[in-house]
Amino acid sequence: MRIDNQVLLDGKENIQEESLTVRGSKKLIISTRKTRIIDEKGKKFLIGVIRDISELKSVERKLFEAKEKAVESDQLKTEFLNNMSHEIRTPMNGIIGFSGLLDDNDISDEKRKNFIRIIQTITLFNLNIK
Repeated sequence: MRIDNQVLLDGKENIQEESLTVRGSKKLIISTRKTRIIDEKGKKFLIGVIRDISELKSVERKLFEAKEKAVESDQLKTEFLNNMSHEIRTPMNGIIGFSGLLDDNDISDEKRKNFIRIIQTITLFNLNIK
């Protein structure tokens, strides 16, 4: 009644959504729209329209849930790719570093063989070859 009286008084249209229980069990979500009309004699009337938007709200909720799942999936994919990138970069940096040391003409054959063993160990360890 308060909203009805306010619409009649100021003429501002009122649109609301609310929950409604029908016949004791079925729940609906409805949209109500109330508007003031003034006839040719200046008498004010209230016209209201009620629309069942239960299905629309259900679809909106499902879309929101699907969006949340998609965002979560994207975050998990990003974390996975970041981890994989780290797992690849770390041994590659070691291999590149020791490969650069092999290019030094002043190192002994013993050190060169040791560097090759280190590179092989890094590679085999990261490929999980035992």
